[in-house]
Amino acid sequence: MKRGVFAIGLFMILAVCALVLTCSPGEDHLREFDSLKANFNTYHPSLSDRLRGIRDRETKWDYHLRKLEQLGVVEHTNLVFSSVPYTQDSSKHLYRMACSNFPAAVMFSATYYDTNDPRYGVRPYALEVWDFPTNMQRWSAFVRANNH
Repeated sequence: MKRGVFAIGLFMILAVCALVLTCSPGEDHLREFDSLKANFNTYHPSLSDRLRGIRDRETKWDYHLRKLEQLGVVEHTNLVFSSVPYTQDSSKHLYRMACSNFPAAVMFSATYYDTNDPRYGVRPYALEVWDFPTNMQRWSAFVRANNH
């Protein structure tokens, strides 16, 4: 009985070590980030998260994005549509187009202004993008094609 438990424990340790050794750090952070995106509203910090000082989903989100940037897996940029003032209509339209054109993007978000904000209808529409370096030229072309 003790040998069986020991063998199972040893097997599990070796399996975890093999998994860790075959994954690059970037793949690990990307997998963690994708998992968090899929389960954002139900996230609870694991023991590993707590040991890293991660106590909530936003901190984990920022942690993995920052690590992906540091490792060169993703690039981070702000894209400004200088000829498109922020309105609810422009926001809906451009955000939907970005979702359609970049369904596999690592992450992007749009600046939001409430209708009673003095910047509403004045400030240009902007997207904050984290994506693979190979996609950044497509993002720039997307802005040029839709900046009207």
